[in-house]
Amino acid sequence: MARQTLIIVAASVYFLAAIFNTGFYHPDEHFQLIEFAEYLSGHTSSIDLAWEFDAAIRPALQPVVIKLLFDCCRWLSISDPYVLALMLRVVSAGSAVAVLTYYVARTEHLVPPNQLIYYRIFSYFLWFLPFVNVRFSSESASGMLLTLAVAFCFSSHKLKFAFIGLCLGLAFSVRYQSAIIAIGLLIWLIAQKRIDKSGFAYLASGGLFVIIFTLFIDWFFYGQIVLPYLNYFTTNVIENVASSFGTSPWSYYFVESYKSLTPIVSVPIFVALGFLLLRPQHVQFWIILPFLVIHMITPHKELRFLFPLVNFIPLLLMTQLNDIATRISSLSKITINILPCLTVLIIVNVSIMVGSIFFPADGIGRNNITNYIHTKFGSEKVNLWIKGNKNPYEPIAVKQNFYLDQNVQFHLLDTVKKIHLNSNCKNFVVGFENGIKQFQGENPEYKVKEVISGVPNGLLMSRRFLGLSSSTMVLCEISKVIGHE
Repeated sequence: MARQTLIIVAASVYFLAAIFNTGFYHPDEHFQLIEFAEYLSGHTSSIDLAWEFDAAIRPALQPVVIKLLFDCCRWLSISDPYVLALMLRVVSAGSAVAVLTYYVARTEHLVPPNQLIYYRIFSYFLWFLPFVNVRFSSESASGMLLTLAVAFCFSSHKLKFAFIGLCLGLAFSVRYQSAIIAIGLLIWLIAQKRIDKSGFAYLASGGLFVIIFTLFIDWFFYGQIVLPYLNYFTTNVIENVASSFGTSPWSYYFVESYKSLTPIVSVPIFVALGFLLLRPQHVQFWIILPFLVIHMITPHKELRFLFPLVNFIPLLLMTQLNDIATRISSLSKITINILPCLTVLIIVNVSIMVGSIFFPADGIGRNNITNYIHTKFGSEKVNLWIKGNKNPYEPIAVKQNFYLDQNVQFHLLDTVKKIHLNSNCKNFVVGFENGIKQFQGENPEYKVKEVISGVPNGLLMSRRFLGLSSSTMVLCEISKVIGHE
């Protein structure tokens, strides 16, 4: 497959993922970015923001970028919140394809020539990469910047170290944990004698420039001089506030990766990580292992915390699986050809990816349901009866203003003794499938008709076949059964 053809296919796949991976993977992606940006635009009050705003522990760079992008869209009369959010994903998708194209071009010399096509395919299409890379989250954005920094390490450009410094500084200014990878990359550059004093000066200058520049952005955003990275360290490390959101054992990332990535992908990754321990001269040793170990010993764990590493996995698989085959061949005197294994892995991987690019980011389709109400009934009054306290407009306790429709009134089914349907407006009940079935069984006097499923039924069936999570939120029209008073 020609390189140009592969790039076109990748752009198409990532664009589709941007369209269909609606909503947010984790609330932080919305409440600490989009809602913060809307505060800057005057559309949200500071009292409605997440607690991280008052604590001043979040970098302001991404919210400012979002505000500028939204301002441009609104100037062009694009104000629909769902279209604005789509624009963020499209920008992320385009950036991802561009960065990955450059990264692959700079690193493909590390892969045997007869395996280049496999490396290129995995670099764009390892099944979870489109899903992660279209997110405009701090994890995904920092991952892109770190990927670009590593690519520049293999460039011959005379200013490459300045570019590396800029990328590392931006990655840190988006997500502070990126400093771990930045330090590891710097150690590798020094240990492999790939940087001299002049190069180090360029790198440090680029990084410091970005950090100083973003201090002014933080000042602008918070309205006072603050050092969010110090506040973050004090709050989440010294005071250990992060652990109040839950703690997990050191094995969490292996267990969750095994379940979430499917065994056919996760097991080769685990094996490759094991063999990476034997190759301290490889750049991936220093950018992956320290980051992984520090997150393993940190009490509060979430799978998304490892998203900055995802774009390094294809090269990890290719280099380490080749190393494994070479070592086994030298010991057993049997030549091992890994190409058939890679072919099978690609076929299975692409099959999973096709489903993942059409899947909502939160896994249950809240955004698809609220978008349906917004699009179909934007000018009508809507009574939304909520089963099981699962309000799609309020995924967490923090108020969500960006998607809120003023024509929608909420009612919690579990807190009322009798349902009063309003004939002058649309009446819907929303909840998980089991909750809706329970409601039907307990209230035979009401007729419930499904209007939309947050996750299309075909995708649900495919995920159940693969043994993956398959719950969904559903929106149903509710009416009184004739003959019941």
